[in-house]
Amino acid sequence: MIGVIAATGFTGRLIAAELKALNADFFVAGRNEAALKKLSTALSGVAWRHLDVLQSQTFNCLSDCRVIINCAGPFIDFGEPIVQEALTRNCHYLDLTGEQAFIKLIFEKYDEQAKQNQLALIPGCAFEYALGDAAGAQICEELSDCRVIDVLYHVQNMHTSAGTRRSIIRALSSPGFEFSQGKLNKVAPGSRMSRAQIEGKTYTIVSFPSGEALMLPKHCALDEIQTFMSVDAPPFLVSALAKIAPPILSTFSDVLVKAIKSDAYPSEEQRRSTNFVLRVGGRAKEKRRELMLKGNDPYGLTAQIAAHVAVSLAQQGPLSCGAISPSMVAGFQFIKNIVCKDGVTWSDQSP
Repeated sequence: MIGVIAATGFTGRLIAAELKALNADFFVAGRNEAALKKLSTALSGVAWRHLDVLQSQTFNCLSDCRVIINCAGPFIDFGEPIVQEALTRNCHYLDLTGEQAFIKLIFEKYDEQAKQNQLALIPGCAFEYALGDAAGAQICEELSDCRVIDVLYHVQNMHTSAGTRRSIIRALSSPGFEFSQGKLNKVAPGSRMSRAQIEGKTYTIVSFPSGEALMLPKHCALDEIQTFMSVDAPPFLVSALAKIAPPILSTFSDVLVKAIKSDAYPSEEQRRSTNFVLRVGGRAKEKRRELMLKGNDPYGLTAQIAAHVAVSLAQQGPLSCGAISPSMVAGFQFIKNIVCKDGVTWSDQSP
């Protein structure tokens, strides 16, 4: 049995639809019973259960779970009790977080307990980090002695949900880390900046604390991981914002999170109009390997990844136990196959 927490939210509903298409054995859970009943009807009578992430007495509905998919963010606010419940109830756990601080918390605090219980905890099992992790793992397998991975995200016309906006605020107001010289080091967003050609246009690219900095060292012998995102703005403006935004967000993050309306989410047309390019490169001495991933609809891809990973965990279990990355569940090829079936092109751009 797979349980989807916060299933009536934007991404939760997409995941539930994917699980239904896969004929998975699952139920939807959340705090709004009227919304749960409506979702259940839309899914031809899928079971629903009441669960409030702020009321631990409602967690009993997870008693027969084999896998929990947690969609209730911001995860740094609400996620840890669900992780603890998964370990207590001996079930695998995955979530959709883009918050590096929450991934770090799970990896550092719950890895050993998950290994002892022969369970998998997979934070960040979503579009942004699952793809970077899988592409980085492929490069490390194919390029012997690869020591450096660099990842560049270029997303255009992105329309975000309320949950994503809240998580972005929490992520930017939390301490960030990069992987350099073989270890995690504290770093501020935007500490490195340059210009790059992407799809025939020059963009400012700015470093940010990412999930790959935590995920890839779990299964790849690396010295350095660099992660960037493109910004269609001049470097001086990006530099100024990088300096002033974190302290402002840290001070006012609670106010900003509460101010976001819960019913703010993109339409299907807006979802599908979001395009992305992901460039992942690896270096080993004088050799370089580069993969380019191109596609659209990050929310749809997130639903596909989460649903397929959950079904794989329920049916086969993971290749590795502990707090792990998405591509450690069943190999990078598994993640690659999921997204390529949904229209992502995955090509070798090595020089």
